[in-house]
Formats: sequence, structure tokens, C-alpha cells
Amino acid sequence: MPTPRKPPHYSLGPIFENEGTISGTYSVIDRVFTEQLGYNPADDFGGRLHLVHGDQKTVSLIRTVQKKRQEATLLYDKYNWLLPVPGLFHWRTNYMDMIHDTYSGSEQAAVESTLYHNKNYLGCAQGHKSPFHHKEEVATRAFDARITALFYRLLPSSVRASQPNQVDNYIRKLARATFHKKVEEIRQYIFTAAEQSPDESKPVDYEFSARAKFLQQMETYKTVKYAIKHADVGLIKRALARCCLLFHGSDKSKYAFLSLYMTWLTRTDAASKELQNAILANGLVNLRSADDGWFEMDRLNEFFNLQMKVLMATRRTSTIDIADLFRRTALAASYCTDLKVAMEAAFGEYSNARHQIKDASREVRYLAYQIAASRSITKHARARSSPFQPTDILQRGVKLLNNGVKDSTAQSLKESGRRRKTLIMRRRRPFLHWMILSL
Repeated sequence: MPTPRKPPHYSLGPIFENEGTISGTYSVIDRVFTEQLGYNPADDFGGRLHLVHGDQKTVSLIRTVQKKRQEATLLYDKYNWLLPVPGLFHWRTNYMDMIHDTYSGSEQAAVESTLYHNKNYLGCAQGHKSPFHHKEEVATRAFDARITALFYRLLPSSVRASQPNQVDNYIRKLARATFHKKVEEIRQYIFTAAEQSPDESKPVDYEFSARAKFLQQMETYKTVKYAIKHADVGLIKRALARCCLLFHGSDKSKYAFLSLYMTWLTRTDAASKELQNAILANGLVNLRSADDGWFEMDRLNEFFNLQMKVLMATRRTSTIDIADLFRRTALAASYCTDLKVAMEAAFGEYSNARHQIKDASREVRYLAYQIAASRSITKHARARSSPFQPTDILQRGVKLLNNGVKDSTAQSLKESGRRRKTLIMRRRRPFLHWMILSL
């Protein structure tokens, strides 16, 4: 596989419009494509589809604009040469919100199966981190602790889970095939449909079921994150299809619709195979030319916004007009970034603005040991209650989507019958008119 090439990227000039409104969306589209990119409305929009990546609101506004312009005469004015695509970074942030809404629990029910308990036990403080990165840190470490606890179940009696060195030595001595066998045993133990949505007519271990639901839904998130990092569009397609049910079941109706929209675009005959891959591949960017250096296009835009904020803060004075400073900073941002990289390379000095991530392996192991020792990760044959019982958003999503399909089908049949009746009446009108004249 060839090494990814670092693509050049350039920031556009400032556009002083409110893109959060329909009128502002019209203006932004016109300014970007006709003024700044210099396309000719009469000639340059007949044979090319332009992909626009953004958050849910951006996609919704562009689709609204396209609906309003369906009857336009000129091809440019129809805006059907635009294809709005939801950005995968905003997708991840909404998925993480869904995880915390479902599995955080409360202070009154802060048992080991809740993220509220895990956050306090692990000592995860938000600090300087954004809400998304803090939530992701808590959820991923809780996932790691649960998987580690499942592995502790498989340790021989001679290896004590409370002694990390003994566990490390045991793993180090395992053959590769034996280790893979244990991983597969964990998968078959908890990553099954029966554990995701247990049969309520039989005794249910609600403590174990809560663990299974969280692990399986976090598996989808980690799959998306891995697929983005390695630009695996096939994995992204599969994960998006799962989100159709999960977002529906968690009442995130806007991203539930976008999940169906993206599944329709990338898994059906609505688009060719080449276009399906292009839609997802063009939503990723790689600035390090590394095999695992891919990230989301809309995240790159967030990086640019942060860069603009820093440049504006460092250059602003009482004598400089804010609009003029914004205009010059926006045009020079990409050049300043490349200049910084070139100067650092020339002098051999590199600045790293990233915060050092704390090694949390010890805290994760302690939590894993507590979970394993409490036997809450071990399934009981008899029913077991729990003060925390998360909603089965997968099963709820199946029901809501099924009811939605039925309602949509009934509405389509009703409208089809109404149109057919109208067509028959229109055909009869000339005959009735002739009858009246004859009388």
C-alpha cells in the first residue's frame, strides 16, 4: 500500500455571513463557489459533484436550500451539484454524548456498571480538556477496564489478578494462538446479540446485561475511530449502518436521520461504488503522510478555527480594526502554518503544543480488578437485579424504525391512492363537461 501523500490545504478568505440561517447559506454558497473559487455559473456546474462536509445543521440547511430551488431554471440555481455530507468528527461527538446519556447513571445509583462511578474511581477530571475529550477519556478507559476484567476471569489460579507483574509475565509467556483463543472466548461470552437484548421472558442478569450493552456500543465507537485513523471506508460503512438503530433508540432524531441518509448514500444503488468510496474518503485528511495519520475533515476545520483564535488574540491591538484583522488573518493562516514548520525544520527546534497524556494503565487495572473481584462481570444463571438498568437503545431503535417504516408506507399508499383518484377525476372531467353541454 503506498504511503499517503500529504495534501496541501488552503484557507479561504473571510465571509461575513450568518451561515446558521437559510439566507446566510445562500450567500455563503455563492461567495465560496463564484467569488472565491471563481467558477462560472453558466459552464462549471454541469459535470461535477461538489462534496460539502459539515455538522448536522450545515447539512440540513443545504438540503433545505436545494428543496427550495427545485423549480429553478438555471443549473447553478438548483444547487443539485452540491452533496452535503455529515462530518465524522461531529458524528463521533454525538455518539459519545449518546453513550454518556445512556450509561452515566446517577450519584444515587453509582454502581460499578455506571460511568459516574468509573469516572470518580479513575480520577478523570476535565481540567483543560474539552467536554468531548473528557467524555471520550472516561468511556474508553471504562471500556478497557471491563475488557481487562473479563481477561482476569480466564487467569489460572496460580496467577493473582491483584499483581500486575504476574499478569504481565503470564501474558508474555502465552503463545499467540492461545492468546487469540482467549480473546475469542471473551467475544463469544459477552459480545453477542443475546446479551445485548436479553429475553425478558427468562431470568435476566441485569448487572451483566448493563456491561454487555455498554461494551457492544463502545465497540462500534472504537471501530469508527480505528477506521477513521486508518482510512478504512469499508469499516466506516458498516458502523454507520449500526448507528441507524442506536441513534433512533436514544432519541437523537437528527443524527438518526443522518445515519439513514449516509447508509442510503453509501450502501444502496443511490450512488455508484466509486462515488460511495469518494464520499467517505474525501471526508478524511492526512497531514503527516502516515498510514495511521488520518482524521476527519470537519475536525481539520475545528483546528483552523482554533488557529484563527490564537492568531487573532496575539495580533489584536486597540488600533487595529477587528474585521480587517480577521480578513488578513484568515488569508494568511495556512501560509503561517507552513512557514512555522519550515523555520522549525531549518533551525532544528520543534514546538509541541499538545498536552502530555497521562498513563492511566495502573488506574485501569485497579478498576478492572475491582470489577472482576465483585463478580459483576460474571454472568449469573439466575436473575440478578441492579440499581442501574440502562435503556436497551438497540431494541428500542428497532421498534421505532420498524414503526416509522410502517407509517411511511401507509402514508405513501394513502398519497398514491389520492393521486390516482385525482388522475381519474381529471380524466372524467372532459367527459362530464361534454355531457353537460349535450344536455
